[in-house]
Amino acid sequence: FGLLITTSASALPIAEPYQSGQDAFDLKDYKKALKIWWPLADKGNRRAQSNVAWLYDKGLGVRENNDLALMWYKRSAGQGYSPAQVNLGVMYEDGDGVPQSYEKALEWYRKAAEQNNWVAENNIGVLYAHGRGIEQSDEIAVFWYERAARRGYSVAQDNLGGMYDGGWGVPKDDVKAVEWYRKAAEQGYGYGQTHLGVMYEAGEGVAKNTELALKWYRKAAAQNNPDGLYNLARMYDYGYGVPKDPAEAAKWYEKAAVLGQASAQNNLGYLYDVGSGVKLDDVKAVSWFRKAADQNNLNAQHNLGLMYDYGEGVAEDNGEAARWYRIAARRGHSKAQY
Repeated sequence: FGLLITTSASALPIAEPYQSGQDAFDLKDYKKALKIWWPLADKGNRRAQSNVAWLYDKGLGVRENNDLALMWYKRSAGQGYSPAQVNLGVMYEDGDGVPQSYEKALEWYRKAAEQNNWVAENNIGVLYAHGRGIEQSDEIAVFWYERAARRGYSVAQDNLGGMYDGGWGVPKDDVKAVEWYRKAAEQGYGYGQTHLGVMYEAGEGVAKNTELALKWYRKAAAQNNPDGLYNLARMYDYGYGVPKDPAEAAKWYEKAAVLGQASAQNNLGYLYDVGSGVKLDDVKAVSWFRKAADQNNLNAQHNLGLMYDYGEGVAEDNGEAARWYRIAARRGHSKAQY
C-alpha cells in the first residue's frame, strides 16, 4: 500500500502559496511547508488539508499525531479529494490511530477508485486477494489490479504479474507474468525488480539468464528491497553467476535480515553457526534463527530446535528442542519429523 501526498500544481487562486509549501516540502523543510499549508487547510483547501494530514501522519517537521492526521484526512476526503480518501482508507486498514476496519478502508478506497485513483484500485485488489473485509476473490482482485496496472501503477503491475505467475484468478502464464513484472521493474519498483530477477534465474516466461537475474537483484538491493537483498546474498552464497563468496553473502544477508527478511535471518544464522564468511558465533546464530522462527520460517524453527538439542549458543534444553521440532514437523519439515 502507499500513502499519497499531492505533488502537482493547483489551478486554484491560492495556487502560489500552495506551491511555496510544495517547494519547501521538496527541500525537506517540513516545518516551513506546514506553516504555509496550515492556513490554507484551515480555509478549506482540500489539497493542503491532505498534505497537513500527511505531515502529522508521518511525523515530518512535527511530532507524529494520528488524531490530527485523521482529522485533516477526513476534512479533505469529505471534499472528495481522492489521495486523502486513500490515506484515510490506509489508516483504517492498518488500524493506525483508529480501530482497524477493513470495511471502512474498502469504503474509502471505493470512493477514491470512482475517481480513477490507481492506488485505491490496487488496494481494493489486495483486499479481495486476501479476503479482508469482503469475500475473497482472486478474479475480482485481478480486475482491480489490472485497472491500476494499465494506468501505469507499478505496485499493481507487480501484483498483477504475481497473479499470472501463480495462476490465481487467471490461467497461469509465465510470459504475461514477466511482462507485468518488467513494467513494474522498469519503473524502479523494488519488488518488481526482484520478481523479474527470479524469472530470469529460473528461466520462467523468459530465457534463463543468471547475468540478468543478478542485474535486477542488484537494482532491487540498491533500494534496500529486502527480497532483492536476500536474493543477491543467495547468489554469492551458492556461487550463482558470481564466484562463491561467503563473506559477501553474509554482508547482503545481514542487510536483508535487519529489514526483517526471514529467510535471510535463517541463512545468516547458519553462516554464524558454521563460521562461514563470518566469525563462528553460536549466540548470534541462535539470535537470528529465533528472529526467523518467530516469523514462522520453517527451516529456522528446525535449526533453533537443533541449537537447543546440542546446547549451542544456548543452554541445552531437550524440552525446548522438542517444542521447536514439533512446530517444524507439524508444518511439514521432513527432518524435524524424525
